[in-house]
Amino acid sequence: MAYSSRVYRPEQWSRAALAGLGAPDPKTAAVALMAFGEGLILHRLTVDEGAEIRPAVALVVRACLASPTP
Repeated sequence: MAYSSRVYRPEQWSRAALAGLGAPDPKTAAVALMAFGEGLILHRLTVDEGAEIRPAVALVVRACLASPTP
């Protein structure tokens, strides 16, 4: 499937949620969060199905909400 100008619904939802939480760049944060989620699914399927994911998710969400450093 080729990328189109239409926003993929989970990305749109993530962008809105991150904007509501105060992300300084919700578009980039949503792309990063979605990529992390996809990687996490792959890791759970291929490496460790019982991995504790909560700390990693919290870390990534905090990073998405952080102000960029100069």
